[in-house]
Amino acid sequence: MKKTRKILSLILAVVMMCSVFAGVLTASAATSGPYSYELINDGKEVKITAYNENKAIVSIPSRIAGKPVTVIGAYAFSGIGRLQNVYLPLSVKTIEDHAFYQSNRITGLTIPANVDVIGDYAFAGCNRLEWVTIMNGTERIGDHAFAECDRLQKIRIPGSVRQIGSYAFYGCGRLETVSMKKGVQEIGDYAFAACNRIEKVHFPKTVTRIGNRAFWGDVRLMKVYFDGNAPELGDNVFFMIENNAKLYHKSGNNTFQGGQWERFQQKTFLICPF
Repeated sequence: MKKTRKILSLILAVVMMCSVFAGVLTASAATSGPYSYELINDGKEVKITAYNENKAIVSIPSRIAGKPVTVIGAYAFSGIGRLQNVYLPLSVKTIEDHAFYQSNRITGLTIPANVDVIGDYAFAGCNRLEWVTIMNGTERIGDHAFAECDRLQKIRIPGSVRQIGSYAFYGCGRLETVSMKKGVQEIGDYAFAACNRIEKVHFPKTVTRIGNRAFWGDVRLMKVYFDGNAPELGDNVFFMIENNAKLYHKSGNNTFQGGQWERFQQKTFLICPF
């Protein structure tokens, strides 16, 4: 009898523990309207994990359940067929990997100033994306973040960005102008490769490294401007650009000598034309 009671007590304890753990696992997962979300940072903030409708215009709320929305989770808005315009609240700090991957009807986008990181593949394959405004505040643009956004025509990288990831703008076939503000330090491998309409690029003096084949295949690139000294170059950074492309740098700067710099017809300038 005692043995039976012990077994029953043990079973009851296990059941109670399972119930407790189940409550812990599901306590942070919930829905609010069309959004699935979870509480993060000790329950102080919200991460949106999924959008459960298919609308053309979405204005993401700044607060859910009384908590600030700070993270757009991985794949949360990926592949939404009708989504054309999405408005991100100022509360967002992180856009995770693949967050809007292949939502291929989005036409324009503003990244708020509080967003520190644009994740890998965050907007890759959004092939109707025509414009992106990245506000000053973002520090890293992830690998493949805007890869193959076929209709993107120009991009301005704010000075808050320290690193442009590998393949970040790879295959943006209509991209014509790239402007980077003072503060950008590293440009990843293939970051702007296969962007065959880029005509000019301006590098601030803070750039210290340009990765392997970063501008590979950019056959229309004719003008490359540097505010500072020659950065470290990876392999074949400007491979396949025209032989008569011109390199502009400050008068008297002798760091652009030899190696890959010999590809350019060099020309100096006193005041940056941008």
